[in-house]
Amino acid sequence: ELHLITEESSNTYIHKIKTHYNETGFGEPDASRRILNANGRFFDLLLTASVIESEETEEIDEIVTKYKIESA
Repeated sequence: ELHLITEESSNTYIHKIKTHYNETGFGEPDASRRILNANGRFFDLLLTASVIESEETEEIDEIVTKYKIESA
């Protein structure tokens, strides 16, 4: 929805996620329980990516600010 990844990459990720859920009965990878927080995992990843300080993370930050996406 935010157009942060290409359609080809999106399709690859969707396939991997569906395969994982089919194999695990919708189990979350690792010990993640952030599913209860709608944007929690996204902001964890954004914070991690911000350490890299790339042009891509700056673009993502601009989109987050534009759409007023907030961590819970």
